This record gives sequence, structure tokens and C-alpha cells, in this order.
Amino acid sequence: MPNYNKKEIQEAIDNIRELKTIMNKKQQILKPAILSKGFVTMLLSGSLLLLLTTIITAIGYSLNDSFWNFSLLFKALIIISLILNIIQIVIRKIITINKNSDINIFKTLGDFYTIHIILLFSLSVLFCVLFAFITNIYWIYLPIITIIYGLIVISISDKSIGIIEFRYMGYITILIGILSMLFIQVPILLLALAMYSLILFIYYLILSFARKSNI
Repeated sequence: MPNYNKKEIQEAIDNIRELKTIMNKKQQILKPAILSKGFVTMLLSGSLLLLLTTIITAIGYSLNDSFWNFSLLFKALIIISLILNIIQIVIRKIITINKNSDINIFKTLGDFYTIHIILLFSLSVLFCVLFAFITNIYWIYLPIITIIYGLIVISISDKSIGIIEFRYMGYITILIGILSMLFIQVPILLLALAMYSLILFIYYLILSFARKSNI
């Protein structure tokens, strides 16, 4: 068994303290940005726009059996609303983070989307593609990707931002992913839009409560 002198032990302790200090500083910077009014209302607007897209899609399916049979107007409305929603979420997120001058937007994104998270999500998508190709069961995409996303949210809570509410958000996301398996008869596009509209709205409620508790 190797022998460690007092200097080596002290250096190890100092390194652990320094790492803990860096993590705490990151969390102190990120937490106010995530619990800010701008970030929370971004989740609400994203949820409402997705709900609107869900309603448009539901009307389309009530008139047609398949998305590909939708009229050009319905297809355009769905695609445009999704694109606009993504744009507004990205822009509002960047604006919210940039309001804090101590935050570097690219470094912050790196804290969230580490190589491990990107690899995990990519492998999940690849598994879904292979599974669907082999079994011809295409609805498996949605629950598995949703469950993996929930695990990522939990991981971010523990390692990046230190907001306990993110852990609850992750658990709820996983639960919704599991429950989605009960609705495989629903068209997958319609189910996905409804699910993620609900997920964003629940995120909004949780962070709104957390924000009020931290004021």
C-alpha cells in the first residue's frame, strides 16, 4: 500500500477545495440567471407556442389520416410555428444569460452540454433508429429520448447548477416519457408536441415556485 506524506495529502485536500470553490462559483452565477424572470417566462412562452402548434396539428389529424396528407397551409403553419418557437427560446435564453456580465455564453453552454451528455444523447438516438429499423416499432423514439432527456436534466442539476428543482423536473420528464407508452395509438407528432408542451409548462411552474422561494 503506497505511503503518502503530509504534503501530498494537503495538496490533495487543497485541490478538492479549489474544485469545490469553482463549482460553487459556477452555481452562484448560473442559478440567478436560470431563476430570473426572463428565463422562466421563456419556458411559459415556449409552452404556449407548442400548445398552439399541438392544436393546429390536432385539427390537421382530424381532417387527414397522415401528416403527409395535410394541406400545404397546415404543414406550413406547423413548421413555421416550430421554427419560430425554437428561435424565440434560443434568443431569449441568450439574452437572459448575457444580462449577467460574469457569464460567458459559450462557456455556459459547454457546462450544460458536455461531451458525455452529447454522446449519451447521440447513442440514445442511434439505438432508437436501429431498434425501429429492426422491429418496425417507430413510436419507441419518443419515450426513450424523453427518458434520456430527463436523466440529462437530473445530471445538470447535480453537476452544473446546483438547483434541486431541476432534479424534480428530470423525474417528471422521465415519468411523462414512461406514460407516453400508454398512448401509442396517438400519432407520434401530435403526441410529441403535446408532451413537450406539458413538460415546458411544468418546468415553468416548478421554476416559478423556486424563483418565488428564493426572492
